[in-house]
Amino acid sequence: MLSVKLWRVNRLLSPTPRIRAAGSFQVNTAGWDTVVCALAPAAVLKQRTLIDAAILAGVSRFLPSEFGLDLSTSFNSIQRGYKAKVAIEDYIQQKCAENDDFSYTFVATGPPR
Repeated sequence: MLSVKLWRVNRLLSPTPRIRAAGSFQVNTAGWDTVVCALAPAAVLKQRTLIDAAILAGVSRFLPSEFGLDLSTSFNSIQRGYKAKVAIEDYIQQKCAENDDFSYTFVATGPPR
């Protein structure tokens, strides 16, 4: 049986965001298999906190807010507008190397170049 839970974070970029550290997200994701992030481009780097919390909560798979061009190609990965997403890709790959029970999926919806 498939079960889906939605946890919405409002005002992630506000001066008093609800997620200040991994702890609050960890509590809300305990027992989840997968976290799918859908964040505005300005909030992409906030995923570091969410990735850390997911690992602490025992989440096994993380899909970062990565819905765009294939950043594994050199042309796309060097574009200024994708620096934050490339940084998150690097971060999550590092965390997966450190945690055998944690994995990720990147979703590229745009054409490779």
